[in-house]
Amino acid sequence: MLLLAYAIIILSAYGINLLPFEPDFTRTGQFGDSFGALSAFMAMVAAASAFATYRSQSEELVHMRKSEKLRDKSDDRRDFENTFFSLVNIFRDVVKDTDVKELVGHRNQHKSNSHTGTDAFSFILRRFEEDWTDTKNRFSSYSYKFDPELVYNSMYLEYKNDLPHYFRLFYHILKFVYESQIEDKLRYTRIIRSLLSSSEITLIALNCVHGAGKPKLKKLVEDYAMLHNASSDDIKKFGLAKEFDYSAFGDRTVNEDGSLAL
Repeated sequence: MLLLAYAIIILSAYGINLLPFEPDFTRTGQFGDSFGALSAFMAMVAAASAFATYRSQSEELVHMRKSEKLRDKSDDRRDFENTFFSLVNIFRDVVKDTDVKELVGHRNQHKSNSHTGTDAFSFILRRFEEDWTDTKNRFSSYSYKFDPELVYNSMYLEYKNDLPHYFRLFYHILKFVYESQIEDKLRYTRIIRSLLSSSEITLIALNCVHGAGKPKLKKLVEDYAMLHNASSDDIKKFGLAKEFDYSAFGDRTVNEDGSLAL
């Protein structure tokens, strides 16, 4: 029906009248004008509807982007944690598998005691303390200047099968956290810190001051307060307090004698 009415109107424009009467279009203008206000109102309603649709679509798009961003962040955190905890497990295995020998006895009656895990690092540090004290006393008696790096390098060479890869792995774990886009980095470096024995912390500090850790590892140790749980006696004994920025010790205070407040 609508198509028929449309065809009649088109044909009448060309002078062909299919109606049984002669249509009078003189009043159509007046009739159309009476709908002017209504047309304006309908246009306004259409515009408002279009704006509401646009706003709804925009809000939905923003919501979708936020959801995608949250999902991406969740994926990034999962990937980070998978790698991080894999490194942590490797680090724990390295500590557990560290095995050093101690020769005891005299002449042909030597026997060897084995020190493994954290006990191995305690033994290495005790040996270093002995050499440190003996060398310092010997140099003092001859009025020579004591060089702590000579003592450190001697220990480092003696345990070259145990210490180098331990320090390297520790550095790369901290570097991995530092270079990641994860937000709460301290949360993860505290996990690493909690795994360290007192002897390990002291050896790491000595490596930062006298060894290969000086150019890169030292800064990360300071940034993440990795010496927070360090032994106060060790810090004082080896004069480490003055070698590090105070941030390395977290919220602990360095006393005037070079030890750490508990």
